[in-house]
Amino acid sequence: MNKDIEITAVINDDTTEPTIDSNIPVVIPKDKERANVDEKLRRTKVALNLLSEGLPKQEVVEELRRMYSLSERQAYRYVEMGYDFLRQSFTDEIAVNKSQSISWLYQLRNKAYSDEDYGIALKAQENIDKITGVSTISKLEISGKDGKDLPVTINIVAVNT
Repeated sequence: MNKDIEITAVINDDTTEPTIDSNIPVVIPKDKERANVDEKLRRTKVALNLLSEGLPKQEVVEELRRMYSLSERQAYRYVEMGYDFLRQSFTDEIAVNKSQSISWLYQLRNKAYSDEDYGIALKAQENIDKITGVSTISKLEISGKDGKDLPVTINIVAVNT
């Protein structure tokens, strides 16, 4: 009968040797010590650089594994941290660009309105609405009951001249 045993390693701050709950020491080779914050940042930057060169995710993982003697799981974590950083950077940059565009369009709209150039003011407002996600009516369709056509009544009046 095969019985699964769960082993939990505990790493003490004062040593690089974790211990199992039963206090049996587990030896970790010195070259496999945990990476500090600076090293994690360095590895994430390497992953970002490789991704920016156009390497596929799997090749970046393999390169990180080779460079730092990492497990596949660890290498994937650095690649994901790189992706998270890129996503956040792009999100922040887009928000700043939107904000600048909206501010400029508000100024344009207000100036056009004060100059009584209502066409430009309206166009500026439409662009503000588009950027902010406010929907504007692009088409208005009027129909009768249950979506049928409206009844048309034509009155013809004869006028004697």
